[in-house]
Amino acid sequence: MKRIATAGTFGSDPGEFKFPYDVAVDARNPGQAYVGDNINGRVNVFDASALGFLGTFGGTGYRVGRFSIVRAVATNHADPAGGVWVADTANNRIQRLSGDGQVTAAWGIAGRGPGYVTRARGVAYRADGTIAVADSFAHRAAIMAPDGTYIGMFGRISKLNGFAAPGKDTNNQMTLPSGLAYDISGALWVADTFNNRLVRFDGSGAVVGETLEGSVSRPRSVAPLPDGAMLATDSGGSRLVRVEANGAVSTKRAGINRPTAVTTTPSGKAYVAGSRLVIDDDTGARVAPPDGAQYWDAPQGLAAAADGTLYVSEARPNTPNGARVVRGTPRIGGGFDWETLLAEGRGPNQVIDPANLALSPDGRTLLVADAGNSRVLRLDAPGVAPPVRQRVSVAVGGGPTQGTITSDPPGIDCGTDCSQLIGGNRVVTLTARAATNARFVGWTGDCAAAGANTVCQLPADRALNATGTFGAVPPPPVKLTSLSLTTTRWHLTRKAVRKRGSRKAKKAQPATKARVRIRLTQEARVKLQVEQARPGKLIGSGKNRRCARSKSKARIRAGSRCTRWALLPNTRNLRLIEGTTTVDVGPRFPGRTLTPGLYRLRATATDKQKTVVKRTSRRIRITR
Repeated sequence: MKRIATAGTFGSDPGEFKFPYDVAVDARNPGQAYVGDNINGRVNVFDASALGFLGTFGGTGYRVGRFSIVRAVATNHADPAGGVWVADTANNRIQRLSGDGQVTAAWGIAGRGPGYVTRARGVAYRADGTIAVADSFAHRAAIMAPDGTYIGMFGRISKLNGFAAPGKDTNNQMTLPSGLAYDISGALWVADTFNNRLVRFDGSGAVVGETLEGSVSRPRSVAPLPDGAMLATDSGGSRLVRVEANGAVSTKRAGINRPTAVTTTPSGKAYVAGSRLVIDDDTGARVAPPDGAQYWDAPQGLAAAADGTLYVSEARPNTPNGARVVRGTPRIGGGFDWETLLAEGRGPNQVIDPANLALSPDGRTLLVADAGNSRVLRLDAPGVAPPVRQRVSVAVGGGPTQGTITSDPPGIDCGTDCSQLIGGNRVVTLTARAATNARFVGWTGDCAAAGANTVCQLPADRALNATGTFGAVPPPPVKLTSLSLTTTRWHLTRKAVRKRGSRKAKKAQPATKARVRIRLTQEARVKLQVEQARPGKLIGSGKNRRCARSKSKARIRAGSRCTRWALLPNTRNLRLIEGTTTVDVGPRFPGRTLTPGLYRLRATATDKQKTVVKRTSRRIRITR
């Protein structure tokens, strides 16, 4: 296999790469090669035959048209118009771009977005009905109003994309939280499992307390006590602990093999689950499992009602399709009569890897953290109905990069996240924001009455659909503000010279590889050409005086000699973004090797409004 060309080097300039991941070639003629420039958050585009750099699509960012971690690119070999599909990994979406870099479609929703959960392992009720969810793989606590409307999240929230970031750099940052519960004051305690601590948030999401470093290991579950303290499972320490409001930790029960869950009744009676046992903490007695089994099989969640009813979620990894949630009704004389509420599966009333449980303050609604299905299930007692929520859907007209529509209550950020369930008694506010070089045109659908006002308010008393349309605003004409070279003295490829007599030996030298820096005030197509210096003759006078072509070998008086610049036919076409782009150049130009002599580069930039500007470089001397 013979290498015919190479492209790129490590760096952030256009045409350079930081850990490129994928490449694809489209069906245009000539074809374009698209390279996923992973860490730089963009796609570099090359001539597929000679690997000449053509331009860059995207750049790091959250909005449509920008990328964050480009892991894959793909093309349609049957489409002569070309273009590329881009896996915009960290933004959790796919974007489709035409061959000239225009975004034609974008789709995909982050499981970390408002109203979604990823492998949620914990759920809790506050006294007023507010619901908190330990959204484990999103490293946050998601907060829902009593009517089911998403209202916010606790954790370290990225200003770039609005998602929670894992780690422990700040006291509000969590890593794979597993369980949570509200204390009697309304503060939220979260078992921040992989940061080995319990952390206490106030109603605004500010951290107001946490356990000391090293006091717990891999906590998995937490439950409130009537005196304001909390119980928590210290899974790495094989114990049940009591946690005071100030974060002080003491052992409540030791010797529990990998405790996974704890629950309390309103009066403070506690149950704790280990890997194969469920224990009544008041008496130390084991709670017998259903079906006459000797041991439980990986109980993951517990909930206990005021009347003594006990709910258990059981993963049962040793039983095919065995995951379940069971309810135990207290028997006269002790023990429980068990019934299965949910069995394993992906249906609406099934679970996979069920985790922590929570009962509503009145004990009539059970919430199940259905981790394997990345959702929370709600089971209501007879006569209890879930709150009514309405679907609010929006669309962006005029092109996916022209603007966005957001909502209050939060949840819609369209873009790509264009639908949300809102409590039926709420008023939803939709706000249209135009992108740079765009303007908002107006609303249609249910927001038509708002006209060209960027804000639309509607009662969510029914399903709503609205479209906000944007239009492009032409930017100022492009300016080509700089065209500079790293060196103006070039040489052709030099062969090695052997030492002979007084002649010194010389190593072979490749042709000069220079770099030209082109600076634009906006995105434009740039045509890079070469002008060659040739002898000429001054003709005319005054404003009409110019350097004209002279006949070959003609004798010209000294005062009439001039240098004219002949434009060579060879062209290199680039599609460049705003700012400075660095491009490799040398004596080998597309289709031609320049001979010794005097030259200069000419750059011609054309923007989307067909404005054309030109600029030439300093003179280049090429020698052998």
